[in-house]
Amino acid sequence: MSLFRFFEWLGTTSWSIAFHESRYVFLIVLMIHVLTLSVFVGTARAGSGWTGNAVVAQVLGAPFPVPVTIRGTFRMLKLDPNAAPPRSFLQRILDAFSGCRR
Repeated sequence: MSLFRFFEWLGTTSWSIAFHESRYVFLIVLMIHVLTLSVFVGTARAGSGWTGNAVVAQVLGAPFPVPVTIRGTFRMLKLDPNAAPPRSFLQRILDAFSGCRR
């Protein structure tokens, strides 16, 4: 039996069809297929925050594992929670669609 025929047979089994037609289980498994590890190391204090180096390593679950590494720097700032008035949940969702308000 060739590998192609094996996977073709596997895709026609009842549990495979139920798995692919399941809305939640299939999505959860898809989310698990992207594994990400992020490391941020603050090296210097800058004003009210930190600056430093960042490394983000991902393994994407494509037909075969694809490693992706992103290296760079970051700046983290402390935000004052009292600077803006509290907004409702609906207002915060609508803010995502309002753009940068220019």
